[in-house]
Amino acid sequence: MRSIGPYVYIALTLLSAKCRLSSHSQFTLLSPLCPLNGQSRVIEEQRNRKHARRLRLQAKLRTFDPSLPKALTLYTKDALKGMGDEIIPWGGWSGLRKAELVQEIVKVLSDTEHLADIVESLDDGERAALREVLDMGGRMSWAEFDARYGNDLDESPYWNYHEPETAMGRLRLRGLLVEATVSGELLVALPVELREPLIAILRRH
Repeated sequence: MRSIGPYVYIALTLLSAKCRLSSHSQFTLLSPLCPLNGQSRVIEEQRNRKHARRLRLQAKLRTFDPSLPKALTLYTKDALKGMGDEIIPWGGWSGLRKAELVQEIVKVLSDTEHLADIVESLDDGERAALREVLDMGGRMSWAEFDARYGNDLDESPYWNYHEPETAMGRLRLRGLLVEATVSGELLVALPVELREPLIAILRRH
């Protein structure tokens, strides 16, 4: 590797120190040469865009009792592919159009044996979250769910590449939990078609 001169080394050292100082300062933007500042701004912009998309998604359903097909159609095809990878037990569906993929996922979740297998794949905390939402009539305040079980806002929405780890994210990935906004209140809800089957399945756990 080619060596650098002493003056270049000193300059790089000073720039590095300036970057470290600026990262702890309210005047971060006064150090445009610091590569970390640009990277931080890009990360922040990406986070803001992701949260804006999530807010739009949360506002689309306006009912306490969402149907399964209506809830699924809100997701992108890539998100549905991630869902399919998780819950569809057979192959041959990866080339389907979005509407056809929605129908395939509805078919899986409407089958009580497949639904039982999906519930079996959950951990105790996730099943407890399902029970609590069911006990409240199939819906719960988003803030209350968050307080008890956490949220998935910082997780990737690209389920086909990154599987969620939170209870909210894992339940949404499996099509068991959706978000809705009714009269200005953000909620989580279970699709109406799944409520009675889930009650019966959870009785066995």
